[in-house]
Amino acid sequence: MLIPQFFLVGAGEAFIYTGQLDFFITRSPKSMKTMSTGLFLTTLSLGFFMSSFLVSVVKKVTGSHGGQGWLADDIDRGRLDCFYGLLAILGVINFVVYLVVAAWNKKDDKASQTVEMV
Repeated sequence: MLIPQFFLVGAGEAFIYTGQLDFFITRSPKSMKTMSTGLFLTTLSLGFFMSSFLVSVVKKVTGSHGGQGWLADDIDRGRLDCFYGLLAILGVINFVVYLVVAAWNKKDDKASQTVEMV
């Protein structure tokens, strides 16, 4: 029954990745385009490592009290609602950080014209 969630996350990642790659290609200097594309792929891999680390930490912290923890082997004994709540909180924090960075990084038409001419 997780098909809708996986579909929404997959669609969201597709839009985010194309926007991020477009940002790196259009806003970086000509000599840095290859480096910024490599940095883009590095951020993807670091995100996957961080998600695995988060699952490991949650399993260790919540399972240390002798119980099954939030991510138990038996789904009926786990507390996935708490885990998804944690993911929602982290998503809101990520969105707030995004809004701050997006407000700080406004597109300057003069700077973009200079980059395109070079």
